[in-house]
Formats: sequence, C-alpha cells, structure tokens
Amino acid sequence: MVDSERDEVLVDLAIENLRQSGKLRFRAQGTSMLPTIQTGSCVAIRKAAPDQMFTGDIIFTKTSAGLRLHRVVEIRYQSSGPIFVTRCDNHEHTDRPADVADVLGKLDGIVSEPRPWARFLHRFCA
Repeated sequence: MVDSERDEVLVDLAIENLRQSGKLRFRAQGTSMLPTIQTGSCVAIRKAAPDQMFTGDIIFTKTSAGLRLHRVVEIRYQSSGPIFVTRCDNHEHTDRPADVADVLGKLDGIVSEPRPWARFLHRFCA
C-alpha cells in the first residue's frame, strides 16, 4: 500500500470512529497550533452540533488537504447554515471557510498521558 492510500484509509477510519462513538483521540502533528497544542500532544475530539461551536473554539475539519484542528475566528450565517472561518494559532492567514458538512467535531481537551511508572502503580493500587 502506498503512503497516500494508507493515509486515506486512516483518515476514513478516524472519521468513522468519531461518527460512531462520538469521540476520537490522536496525536497532533505539526506546529500550526503552537503554543496551544504542542506537536505530539494527545488531543481528544468530540462530536458537536454546529450550534455548540463558538468563536474561539478549536474545531476538527476535513479539508482537501486532510484533517485540520484550527481555531474558529468567525462564524458567518447563511441560509444553508453556518460557515466557520478558522485559523491556526501560529499564523495570520485564515483557512478556506468550512461549511457544516466539513466540520467533524471540536476539541474536548488535551489529554495528559500517565508516565509508564504511574500506569504500573495504578495497576496494583486500583
């Protein structure tokens, strides 16, 4: 399998998991959301309705370039529904506006993972 095919399959699996369970966790890559989200941070996404998203929220969208986790800087209301204008924290330019069909969920939190020794202790102390 070619890397691009593998990536496409992973994206499809992630989207389906979010749709089915309402939750998704993954390691963020890139520097676009620094300092808010560090490269390699484990982020938790939850499914959310458009009326649960506000300016300042970090939303998870599907774009032609892949999946993005960027901050909402403006919400435009049209007869077809809201349009979300996003931007990464580390740049000044905005992304192509995302309509409701492009929005998959919103950031629920940055998950701290326990250190290996903490997992070991938890197993015996729980």
